[in-house]
Order: sequence, then structure tokens, then C-alpha cells
Amino acid sequence: MLHKLRVPNLSTATLSMLLVYLGSRLLFWLAGVSFDASSLSSSWQFLDVELLKNELLQSLYYLHSQPPAFNLFLGAVLEAFPENYSGVMHCFYMVCGVTIYVLTYRTLRLHRFGTAFSLLAATYFIVTPQAILYENWLFYTWPVATLLLVAAYALAVYERTLHLRYAVMFLLSVGVVCLTRATFHLVYLVACVGIVLVVRQPRRQRKVVAAVSLGVLSVVGGLFLKNLVLFGFFGSSSWLGMNLWKIVPKDQVDTLVAEGKLPPLVQLHPFTRISRYGKEYSVVPEEYRDIPAVSDETKSNGRPNLNHFGYIAISKEYRNAAVYVISHDVPAYLWRVGAAWLFYLRDSANYAFVGRNRRALGSYANLAPFVGPRYERKLTFRGTEYVDSIAWAIPVAMIATCIGGILAVARTRRARGESDLGLSFAFMVMTVWYVAIVVNSLELLENNRFRALTNPLLFVATFLSLRAIWGVLTARWRAAPDGSDRR
Repeated sequence: MLHKLRVPNLSTATLSMLLVYLGSRLLFWLAGVSFDASSLSSSWQFLDVELLKNELLQSLYYLHSQPPAFNLFLGAVLEAFPENYSGVMHCFYMVCGVTIYVLTYRTLRLHRFGTAFSLLAATYFIVTPQAILYENWLFYTWPVATLLLVAAYALAVYERTLHLRYAVMFLLSVGVVCLTRATFHLVYLVACVGIVLVVRQPRRQRKVVAAVSLGVLSVVGGLFLKNLVLFGFFGSSSWLGMNLWKIVPKDQVDTLVAEGKLPPLVQLHPFTRISRYGKEYSVVPEEYRDIPAVSDETKSNGRPNLNHFGYIAISKEYRNAAVYVISHDVPAYLWRVGAAWLFYLRDSANYAFVGRNRRALGSYANLAPFVGPRYERKLTFRGTEYVDSIAWAIPVAMIATCIGGILAVARTRRARGESDLGLSFAFMVMTVWYVAIVVNSLELLENNRFRALTNPLLFVATFLSLRAIWGVLTARWRAAPDGSDRR
């Protein structure tokens, strides 16, 4: 039975990996790579630094543009380390890097890959340019990628040991992801709860897992309900409409506005300063006028406050306009979705906001994220020239995980509920494809950054999928036409 399998003791390997990790980071530091915390004051997704320092809890409660977890992290660090916050955040991101490194290795070992192969694979992943760049950029991408891998590892261990703490670790990790990144909707959390409850476990233990699941669902669902009561939408972010408008075909927008079928504001780029949308959107209801997080049009540094109350109505206008345009020109929208997939398949390191450290990496930054040939072209963005690339191994990996997922379902049905690939593999494939489908249906231009959220899962799941596919192919090759074995 799976629960009788022993999780290997990997303390020696972990110590070795820690030394390799520290050595690699020292080399990259000597090359000029440093932690970039400039996004703290510039990113739209973050609350005003002054509010993070002085009005944290109130601002988090009235935060509608983003789930609150990452802003809570920022505020807590600023409160505890007002002078040395950048160094503390850097240490936290390095802990995330070590965690991804070790758990990539351990997850491969749990799925019966050899020690040498698992160590080499994990080491390769943690020194890729995308790993270096996102580890040294203050944004939620690297912490979310870490939490997703923690969840996959915890579920793999729980399947094998039935130790309750790993089920709790899985649920808490997924819950925090949903409270950090709006892409992970309540529906995704419900699916994850379903996966952990499918694990074969004693009835009494299943009740405990169900109770923990209910608690996590209540917290995340409470965020959705809070936004419904305060702001009139059911979700963790009010930006859905503005994000969706970015992928809408714009050829006929001016004509549709002139005909009165679309509001004039859609002629502006979404996320424009609120003062340009019209005075009616700058008006804040009386009960919110004393709350800077939703009433101030700009942050203390002069940058736009995209958590202003008016953006809720603005985003709804964009959403309604997007639905109208898409419903009247589905083929054009599908072409845009195809373009989004091409962006998604790009190297995650080819992203403008990690450009400073990318320049420090020099030619090393053009290393393919996976071994294999790639399509390349020179691209200039925000004054920075770099080699834009699509590593062919990335679409191969996506296709492989899709086939692997189908094989897992088929084997599960044949085995009457059990699969040698395991529920952890199902979670990885589900997450990889969930993110891909959602972001490529709603977003255009930054899609490769969104894939970075699932790169560790994609990396591990690809190896599992390729091994499963190879097993099927070799089994069919060995079988003679008469049913005998060619071996």
C-alpha cells in the first residue's frame, strides 16, 4: 500500500545542495546580480509604502485590486525592519530558492527517479536564468512558485505516509497561493480540496482533512464575500475587466464607440491614471473618503493608486465592453488567444522588469530554460535590447504533461481508483494547465511571467510524463503481434 512506503532520509543530499546553492549565488553576486526591490515603490500591485508602514490592516481590509497576502508580507517586513527591509526580503527569497531546489530533488526521488539524475535535474533548474532573475526580483512570482511546489511535495508525501501534517501543509500552501495571486480562483481551491480528499485514508482522518479544508475554504471564501459586500464583485481582484481588455481585438473599437455601442473610456489604455477617465470615476462614496487606500488618486510618490475606488466601476466597463467585442468577433479573439500562447511559450527570463539583473548575467541570460533548440529574435523593450526566444522544449513539455495527464486518468480507471503516477502528479498537471488556460484566455503580453509561477511544477511533471510515455511506447514495442513478449 502507498501509505507503507518510506520517505527517504535526504539530509546529506540537502546539505550538499545547500552548499551548491550558496556557491552558485556567490558566483552570480560576483557577476553583478543583486536583489531588486525597486518594485516596492513602483508596482501597481503593491499598496503605497506609507500605507504599508502606517495603515497596514485598514488598507488590507479595503484592498480590492489584489488578494492581500503579499501586501501583508511587505507591510510586516517594513514594520519589523524599516531600515533593512531589502536585505530581509532578499534572505526570504533565497529561502524560497533553497526550498525549490531541495523539493525539486525530493519530489523526483519520491517518484522513484535515481539520486544522481534527481540531483543533476534540480541543480540545473536552480541555476537557469529564470530562477536567478525571479529570485532577485521583489514580486509574488517566486514565492507563489515555491508554495505550489511545496503543495505538490506535501501531497506526494501524504499519499505515501498518510501523516496528517502533510495534508495540512498541502491545504495551507494552496490557500496562501489563492490569497496571493488572483489567477488562483476559489474554484481552483475547491479542486485542490477534492484531490486531497480522494487520497485513500481512514475515515476519521478524512474528517480531520475535511475540517481543515473547510477552514481554508472559509478564509479564501471570506475574502470573496468581503469584496462582494464592500465593493459589489465576487472575486479576489477588481482588475478582471481591465486585464481582459488587453487581449480584446481593437480594430473596430473606435467605430463601436462612435456608434454608441462601447463607452468612450475603452479608448484609453487600461490602468491609466483615474483623472483621465472623467470626474465621475474620481468620486468616492462618503463612507470611503477617509480611507487613503481607496480614496487617494496617487500614492505618496506620485504614482497612480490603482486601488482607488473608481477603478471598480472602470474595470466593469472594460469587462462589459470586452464581452461585447469578443461575442461579436470570436475569430479575432481566438487569434489573440493564439498570440497569448506564443507569449506564454517564451523564455520567462525575457521579461522587461527583470532587465537590470538580466544585463548583469550577460550572454548567460540567453541560456534556454530547458535543454534544446529554440527560436530567437532580437527585441527592444523599454530601451533594453535582448534576445527573445521560444525554447522548443517548453511546448514539448506542455504537450508531454497533457499526454501524461491522459495516461494518468487511463491508468487510474484501469486500476480502479489508483495510479502509479499519483495524485501529486495530477495536482501538478492540473495546476500547469489551469494557469496556462486562464492567463492565455484573459491576458496578453506578460504571459511568460505567468508561466514562471508554474515552472518548477512543469519541470518535474515533464519528467514524470516522459517516463510514463516512454513506458507505454516500449511496452507496445516489446509486445509481439501474437501477444508474446519480445524480450
